[in-house]
Amino acid sequence: MSRKLPLADNQTSRTACARGLLRTAVDEKTGEFLSACVLAERVGWAAGLVSGMVADLLGKHWNTPDVNALASGVDAGGQKLPSNAWMALRRRGVEHHTVMLEAWMQAAGAFARRLNAMADAGESHSPRELMALWVETANAIMLETQRSDAYLQTQRELVKASTSVRSPRSPAASVSSGPA
Repeated sequence: MSRKLPLADNQTSRTACARGLLRTAVDEKTGEFLSACVLAERVGWAAGLVSGMVADLLGKHWNTPDVNALASGVDAGGQKLPSNAWMALRRRGVEHHTVMLEAWMQAAGAFARRLNAMADAGESHSPRELMALWVETANAIMLETQRSDAYLQTQRELVKASTSVRSPRSPAASVSSGPA
């Protein structure tokens, strides 16, 4: 079963890689060293898990029916959407997701560098310890990213674009969004 999203004829995929050398690992229950084959299988499983989570997230937020509905220029109630609001929303979403994907790539690179340093030092760690290391590394990068000017700017623009798409559909949306 492939977790890859099916692509349309005019779409391409992009893969980010971070090179890492894992030499040893320890099963935390038994204390036994794992073979390179088992270690590769477990790393593949973890990578597949993250890939699946990203695919699910993107699939929920940027799927063809929803983008086509925005592109039609009419909301579900039949009211006209603001001119070009759907395209601005999509563009702002892509800009914001780009900032986030760059942060994930930075986290993966930092994690790989830490793994290489541990391997060079001859250290071996259990899968639980490696997962804790990944969470620590990713959290640090994500917190740094979420405080960055680029993140805050793209988030602000995404919220503005989302409000512009929603405002003609609901009087409450224009009240809650404040002045444009």
